[in-house]
Amino acid sequence: MAIGTITLVLVRAGEPESFTGAHTGNMQHRHAAGFIVVLFIVLGILGVLAAIAIPHADKMLYSSKTQAREMEFLQIQNAVIEMLRESPIGMLEPIGPTADISKVRTRDTVPLFLTDYLVLEKDNAITSGYKYGFTADGTVIRYAE
Repeated sequence: MAIGTITLVLVRAGEPESFTGAHTGNMQHRHAAGFIVVLFIVLGILGVLAAIAIPHADKMLYSSKTQAREMEFLQIQNAVIEMLRESPIGMLEPIGPTADISKVRTRDTVPLFLTDYLVLEKDNAITSGYKYGFTADGTVIRYAE
């Protein structure tokens, strides 16, 4: 019985906490280490997924911008065709390169304006970054950014 007491005293003397507290602290360190390992694994998986997804997202973004630019160009062409059909003279005032669509009009005595035939976002503003030119016969020319 004396040996058991001495052993207990030696354990307590070597540890600042009780025997039960030292055991619980050790378990907490194991749980924290396990949590950190799991966290690194999850971050690694997310990193791999991001490395795969980001190039694809960039391609999709570029593709959508290209399609929006083409759609804008087709809308302008169709609006010019419709405007020239309704024009008695059937000719435009040549203009360009411009991003201001409100300047495009026919040569009629009471001119027709392209903005009346065009449905664009933000007050008929060109959003693609291109500038356009318009010839007298209605040809639409797209200039690079």
